[in-house]
Amino acid sequence: EDGIRDVERSRGLGDVYKRQMSCLPIAKEFKVPYLYTGSTYTVNPKGNRYLLRVMPSVRSDVRATVDWVRKVGKKFSILYIDYAYGWSMRDEFSWVVEQIGGKVTEKIAIPVGTVDVAPYAAKVSKDVDAIILGMVGSSESLGAIKALRELGYEQPTVSLIYPWEGIDIEDPELAKWFEGCYFFDNTPRILSAYDTANNREFRKILGIDERGREIGNPRNATSWAPLVWSGFFALAESLEAVGWKGPEDTPKLIKWWEGHVFKESLGHPYGDWLFRAEDHYPFRAKHVLTIEKGKLKLEERISYKKAITFEPEVDFTK
Repeated sequence: EDGIRDVERSRGLGDVYKRQMSCLPIAKEFKVPYLYTGSTYTVNPKGNRYLLRVMPSVRSDVRATVDWVRKVGKKFSILYIDYAYGWSMRDEFSWVVEQIGGKVTEKIAIPVGTVDVAPYAAKVSKDVDAIILGMVGSSESLGAIKALRELGYEQPTVSLIYPWEGIDIEDPELAKWFEGCYFFDNTPRILSAYDTANNREFRKILGIDERGREIGNPRNATSWAPLVWSGFFALAESLEAVGWKGPEDTPKLIKWWEGHVFKESLGHPYGDWLFRAEDHYPFRAKHVLTIEKGKLKLEERISYKKAITFEPEVDFTK
């Protein structure tokens, strides 16, 4: 039943993206800041000055890891969902592989709502060094990794951790599929990847344990909560900084955000991050995690400065 509900939800993902995009002109029309937590990059070049993005996109999540990807190999296959998120994974990883002089053997699109992923997984070349997964829903993601393993693929998979949101991938029944695989994360689930007083206090307040699991419901694991949390604290800081009284102060608030470096604190428990002035894009530190003996561990932490890997396509300050 959970799987069926997940497929039904995924069929509406295109509509979710359209609703997110449709908010942009409305925010401009009514001169209201739009606090955005989606992961699609194209929101920024199509946006306007009222866009206050707090969650990075696939573009910086993937491109920041180009030096690390060199260690994985030179030959990759990309298996992705045929939807905006999957297209971003396909395009950004293709860029990364090109930068390291590697090769993408095939880019295999899986229609949204597909229940049996095996026929698509079977198209992956047998001799690749790693398989890049650009999936969205948890049931689709689990279906893909299970299909690959049942078909005899032993290569590591590489993906962002968000498709596994709400899923405890350290569960023994799941971890066996992921042994040696890699995940990119802005806010790592495991405390040991960034063990600070602020991170510990943040987890205590939200009821999240050291493995990223909800206390009292260990099957539910999360990575997104810190980004939403950080966004609200950023908004609060800006309201206080400009002495916001009403809509007439909104231009001052937006100007305060532009180029601002938010400093590590309880409000931003995973370190400093930059809100770029021109395109209102947030740059945060990245973390490469791997599964080793059934447990997540930190492979590498990449500073937010190294995540600035592309130039702005627009300049809202003008």
